[in-house]
Amino acid sequence: MHKKIIWVTSYPKSGNTWLRSILSSLFFSEDGRFDFKLLQHIKHFDRPENYSFVKEINKDDYENLSKIKVISKYRIQAQEKLKTEKEFIFFKTHSANASLNSNQYTNEKNSLALIYIVRDPRDIVISYSKYQNISVDRATEKITNKAIIENSGFKNNNKFPSLITDKLPYIMSSWDINYNSWNSLEVPRLFIRYEDLLNNPVSILNKIIIFFKNNTKIETTNLNKKIDNIIKTTNFQFLKDQEQKYGFSEATTYSEFFRKGTNNQWREVLTNKQIERIENAFKPLMKKLKYI
Repeated sequence: MHKKIIWVTSYPKSGNTWLRSILSSLFFSEDGRFDFKLLQHIKHFDRPENYSFVKEINKDDYENLSKIKVISKYRIQAQEKLKTEKEFIFFKTHSANASLNSNQYTNEKNSLALIYIVRDPRDIVISYSKYQNISVDRATEKITNKAIIENSGFKNNNKFPSLITDKLPYIMSSWDINYNSWNSLEVPRLFIRYEDLLNNPVSILNKIIIFFKNNTKIETTNLNKKIDNIIKTTNFQFLKDQEQKYGFSEATTYSEFFRKGTNNQWREVLTNKQIERIENAFKPLMKKLKYI
């Protein structure tokens, strides 16, 4: 039995890094104080080093890992070949748990649990447009596209010079399909709304702690002390200040990573036509999540 991976999943610009900040402070710090270095404990799964074994299997495929049809063939193997002595390992992804040529992104055999953070898509398009330096209309086209493919954008920095690419693709799909694809994975799973984490961080943190206590063997120490420090050092303004002081590797040249961190920006930014387009595209799930 594998069952080692705990997935930290979300659509892009939905609070995944914020959630990773909380989880890394909870499980990988002594006192709950957050530091950007802690994020190394919850890396993006689609990193080149996880696919180095492909070179021995099929050199032609190895040289074409930037093609979605090629890399999809090896994702499950990459999860099975993970080199870790730990009982669990966290991985971040924005991929849908989508199937391509019968190749799923992941499965129950390799997955111990998952935690998914979801955000109002009307706010996502604003944040996404700033992050990628595209228009809101283009961002809306992307999040409503069921077949949209994105790249992990992992920066190789010559750490793995033998690897042919640092742009490993994944099927992002549309906002609703991404959410529903993970909701169908039959493992313990916790879904969190970005807006609830923003408005009730203590309540959501306690929900996370209870989830892991009930569904995994992961133990935390100094819990009371950690909770206070996590709340103090993972609030959005603190993270924003840390980025301004020290920089952040996941930022782009177009925009700082921690930009505003508020909800309901769409009420002031989006046109009625843009709002209508998003709500019509995602009405069933937006109703389910109480966004409309």
